[in-house]
Amino acid sequence: WIARPSRPDVLWISVDSLRPDRLASYGSGRIATPFLDYLAANGVLFEQAYADAPWTTAAMASALTGRFAVHHGLRTPFRRLPEDETTLAEVLADHGWRTAAIGGVVSLHRWYGLGQGFAHFDDRFDSPVEAAGDRPHLPLRDYDDIGRLRSQRTRKWRHDSLRGDEAVADAAVAWLQTAGRRRPVFLWVHFFGPHRRRQLGDAPEAALRRSRDSYDAAVAGVDAQIGRILDELR
Repeated sequence: WIARPSRPDVLWISVDSLRPDRLASYGSGRIATPFLDYLAANGVLFEQAYADAPWTTAAMASALTGRFAVHHGLRTPFRRLPEDETTLAEVLADHGWRTAAIGGVVSLHRWYGLGQGFAHFDDRFDSPVEAAGDRPHLPLRDYDDIGRLRSQRTRKWRHDSLRGDEAVADAAVAWLQTAGRRRPVFLWVHFFGPHRRRQLGDAPEAALRRSRDSYDAAVAGVDAQIGRILDELR
């Protein structure tokens, strides 16, 4: 894409549960991931990188704020990022970047406060993470009681809590096509990708076999969708 040395376009891609041992850039030959490998070859590759938290929402909050979860406070699935935290999107928006985020899983729902600084925050989901048949839309609400929050979160995973990787890329490409070129853009795209989906009622052995059989295909699928976004930027 067109380089702007002083005010570059910024594309941040995050992928849930992506293992480095599936990528050629980390020495794997299992599957072809040409677009991820292109980014690694033409950028900076970290051989040691650690998530601040083992679950999506808190880890992404740490990445957005540059602060550990122990400091920004989003340490459980029943809390939100405080409004007085400063995100990368807020900083860039204040300096003239046009900001957008496209999320692929309910862990990044606006209820968690991760939309701070994003002029466009797309958290539309249309299928369940935990397969349980067709379920209607289930809004997220504020409850003072942790038990009710826990129950709501469990039920949400079985309703509209996921958006497929192709649909995420569709939304990202569509936004880029309307973003214009007068201002630099900051676009965050999050793919649920290879994260495990749980089929309710599965025995542990069946779930593990399904995960192993589908994981590599999911990684390759995410790579292809990343390629579509890079093509649009070019």
